[in-house]
Amino acid sequence: MESKLFSSKKKFGTILFKEDSSIPKQIEFLENSSDPNAGRKIKLLEIGKRGEEDVLFELIKSNSGIDMFILRDLCLSCSNDVGAQIDF
Repeated sequence: MESKLFSSKKKFGTILFKEDSSIPKQIEFLENSSDPNAGRKIKLLEIGKRGEEDVLFELIKSNSGIDMFILRDLCLSCSNDVGAQIDF
């Protein structure tokens, strides 16, 4: 028996939960810090930001025609200080 959730022929498109990224805040923090490695860290964050933008373009604007939910910068944590971060 097919599920009603997936049997509908009506498309809902791409739904993006959380359009903003945490990277600009991290870059701003590093620009105002006295960390001697701030320049290197900022460069890596900028590369990561560009990568996220490329992925979003492919998922949203390339007209893939696939119905999907996109979760961005998902942070999961437990009460015992165990956590995980998922960028996409």
